[in-house]
Amino acid sequence: MSDRPNLDKLIIGTREQSEDCDCVVCAPYDGINLGLPDNLTGTCHKCGCAVQFRPSSPKKPPRMCWDCMLIELAKHEDDGDEDAFMITPKTLEEISEYLNNLNKKKSH
Repeated sequence: MSDRPNLDKLIIGTREQSEDCDCVVCAPYDGINLGLPDNLTGTCHKCGCAVQFRPSSPKKPPRMCWDCMLIELAKHEDDGDEDAFMITPKTLEEISEYLNNLNKKKSH
C-alpha cells in the first residue's frame, strides 16, 4: 500500500456532501507549528494525537490523523472496498494558494 492516497480518486464536493464523509483526515500538530496560520487544532478520534485542520473543514465527521487513516485504508483494501477522497472547493482553493505562495518563495 502507498503512503499517499490516489489523487485520481479526489472528489471536489460541496460543504453539504462533506458533512456526510466518514472522517476528516487531518495533518499532525506538534503543539507549535501550524501548516496554515489560521488552522484549528483538535485530536484524532482514533488515537488521540494532536491534529490540525482548516476552519472550513466539515464539522460533523470525526477527525482522524494521517497514520490512523492509513490503517483504515489498509483495512478497506483488505476487504476489497473502494475508497474515495473528498475536498471542499474552499479547502482546495486555500491549499492551492498556500502551495503557490510557497513555490514563489522558493524560486526567489
